[in-house]
Amino acid sequence: MSILEKQGVSSESSLSFLIESNIKDKLVVIDRAQTAAQLIGMGFVPSQVFAALVSAQGERVKALDILLGISAYQ
Repeated sequence: MSILEKQGVSSESSLSFLIESNIKDKLVVIDRAQTAAQLIGMGFVPSQVFAALVSAQGERVKALDILLGISAYQ
């Protein structure tokens, strides 16, 4: 079971997110998945987490800022 699957994210969604992230380095893939799992664990919707991380090029703080901006309008 992957890090993201432990957060209830389907393997298809996880794979799609990691492919869309266009990452070549295995350690970066693991870090990106861990970051996504942490943000999902904070209660954010997986699809929004994935979009925020792609937009922020994997930068956790920028992704969180994006997610908090989204949450403020919901």
